[in-house]
Amino acid sequence: MKGKKFFLLSLLALFLIVLNADPASASSPWDKKDVDPFHDFKVKFNQDIDVNTLNHISVVDSANVKVNVNVKFVNALNTIMIEAPATGYKPGETYFIFLSKQLKSVKGKTLKEPLFIKFTIYKSSDVEINGKFQRVSTDEKKIYIVNKETNNVEELNLETETRYFISSNQSLIKLSKRDFLDTLLVADEADVSYKFKNGIASYVITQAKVASTTN
Repeated sequence: MKGKKFFLLSLLALFLIVLNADPASASSPWDKKDVDPFHDFKVKFNQDIDVNTLNHISVVDSANVKVNVNVKFVNALNTIMIEAPATGYKPGETYFIFLSKQLKSVKGKTLKEPLFIKFTIYKSSDVEINGKFQRVSTDEKKIYIVNKETNNVEELNLETETRYFISSNQSLIKLSKRDFLDTLLVADEADVSYKFKNGIASYVITQAKVASTTN
């Protein structure tokens, strides 16, 4: 289900897609490998987009079959989110985000060329990340940790149905989402482990340091 979304490898995929008004600021698209099945792509343009042309953004699989995704604006008319299918992308499959030339800005400008962004999903949907806590999003729906193995910043979803724990004396103590976040936010430094296995996501605070205070 959609709530079982996991990490996106260091790619908050902010593509600068350039419209005809400013060709000098052109940027190449990124192809991505090892993308998680529930990753939402964020795409940023250099002009506000005509809401009536969002249907010209689509995702297809390797057989050119259209995938049911939701495309919406995020905070501003120049940034969109391509949300993953409710059941996720198929592990091991390759997909393409397609932005056609019919996509327009509010000023009527179109893309100079149609754009394809290729991405491939993990062959296995089981994931484990160990990292350093960095921050929580302002809406408390996402957490960012620095992956100890790759040193990349991973963006992970925080869902009420996800399991939250803290490690204490080699035992795991279950936490509510609220207690999990509060523990991280008051810590000066914290280690967090994230696992997604057999369709179940869980977080464990493996270490949380709070600086001692003196009067």
